[in-house]
Amino acid sequence: MNNNKTLSSIVLLIILYLLSTTNFFIQFISNELVGYLLMLTLRLIFIIFAIFYIKPNGLPQPFFQKLHVSELLLLPLILVAFSNLFVVLITHSPLNEPINGIAIWQGTIFDLFVVFAEELVFRAVLLVYLLKKYKPLVAIIVSSIIFGFVHLVNISSLASIFPVLVQCIYSVGIGLVCGLIYYVSKNFALPLFFHYCFNFFNGNLIPTVYKLPQTPLFYIINGVIALVAIAYGSGLFVYFNKKGENDYATKNMDIRYL
Repeated sequence: MNNNKTLSSIVLLIILYLLSTTNFFIQFISNELVGYLLMLTLRLIFIIFAIFYIKPNGLPQPFFQKLHVSELLLLPLILVAFSNLFVVLITHSPLNEPINGIAIWQGTIFDLFVVFAEELVFRAVLLVYLLKKYKPLVAIIVSSIIFGFVHLVNISSLASIFPVLVQCIYSVGIGLVCGLIYYVSKNFALPLFFHYCFNFFNGNLIPTVYKLPQTPLFYIINGVIALVAIAYGSGLFVYFNKKGENDYATKNMDIRYL
């Protein structure tokens, strides 16, 4: 498949992903369960479509390469997924009473669909496409910026632009971490696991159980953890490149799919 057709297929996939995540209709649905099931259904439809769309259109499919001991160095990055727990410990955040158990279970299921769709589109497809065209660092950064930018679509379901902008910023960070993990490990399961942990703990469980303070200290703690992760991740990137891991997009690229 020529490059223009491949790029067009990726752009179409991203557009369809955006359509499946646009929740503007929620404001017109009074029943929360109906709204939740509708959002879940849209994401399931997209995932099924994407799975059957990717291979026939010559797009990259997820890698599941065997893991190596050196990739245990990626493990400390998982601390980013618990940054809000550090907020709880430092600020002594009180418990929410009563705790909404239904919201936790709904979020647990919903996050599975969200994370799988996002990793499939932005890491398995987009990142690998960019890795075949650009230097690894450029590919990871560009795919992460695009991943963060597409979260602007959430303005349709949130009350103001500020939380959406914050989401866009930290989504770029999540994209950088997941991109690095996928670049180094070539195993789709690892960024999937990290991304799910982040969404489940930072976006679902901890905010539901605790009253997180929306103060400057909240953003400072999360920001410091993000900076530490960036510094550590940068060191890992340099380390693995020196080991020759930058052959990701140049050697046997098309036979690593499973």
